[in-house]
Amino acid sequence: YQELIRYRNEHGDFLVPQVYASNPTLGKWVSNQRQAYQRYLDNKPSQITPERIQQLNDIDFLWEPLEYKWNLQYQELIRYRNEHGDFLVPQVYASNPTLGKWVSNQRQAYQRYLDNKPSQITPERIQQLNDIDFLWEPLEYKWNLQYQELIRY
Repeated sequence: YQELIRYRNEHGDFLVPQVYASNPTLGKWVSNQRQAYQRYLDNKPSQITPERIQQLNDIDFLWEPLEYKWNLQYQELIRYRNEHGDFLVPQVYASNPTLGKWVSNQRQAYQRYLDNKPSQITPERIQQLNDIDFLWEPLEYKWNLQYQELIRY
């Protein structure tokens, strides 16, 4: 627990990698806490107690790191749209290298979802993206822009 607090003080977050070279046992311990918490929530046998959950909640421990990271990228996408006026994030985007890849991953996951294939995207995330008028089909959008240019010509 104290090592976790030291990590947060040093790094500013609780995103301890599961394989953390500086403190290998910390990454595993954090992963174990998250797994135990999920078992607790699922009413399955768990090593975590309500008191330990409260201790971790008291320091604003991050129980869902993937959800947290998704939301960070979502906010970055909104910033991009506000700055550029669109959702045409280049896959290789120097200002934020992970954003272009994230956007591409969302589009691919959405297509898998539409095709009834296993997908990481949830209906809630699709709705979040739809709420900001996310562009799911950039090639179609670009084609239509060029077509409109041709008509104007």
